[in-house]
Amino acid sequence: MDNVIRDTGYDSRMRPNVDGPPVVVNCSILVKGFGPVEEATMDYSINIFLRQTWNDPRILNVLKSIEYNTDFLDLGNSFVDSVWKPDLFFENEKSAAFHTVTTDNKMLRVFRNGDVFYSVR
Repeated sequence: MDNVIRDTGYDSRMRPNVDGPPVVVNCSILVKGFGPVEEATMDYSINIFLRQTWNDPRILNVLKSIEYNTDFLDLGNSFVDSVWKPDLFFENEKSAAFHTVTTDNKMLRVFRNGDVFYSVR
């Protein structure tokens, strides 16, 4: 899959529409667990799925070379690092970690119109 991306000239270091308007990124959080709360230090733990969507018209060139029969294509962990993703951060967080039981909990879904859905735990 990485060869397919490289052959199209897709550059994951550059944001979509680099010479145009900013990329609109929609974010949502699904809370899977919360707690415990430490009142003395005002610390707590939270387990979430972070979900982001945006449009990357460059991905259409990549999809042309892949055959699939659905309106979207789910791509695995190996493909996730080959696609541009927003640089999101949580202000004032003390520590954070990605969930990696058996494998990284990341999912990338690419739609025929260039929309990208990214979910990470």
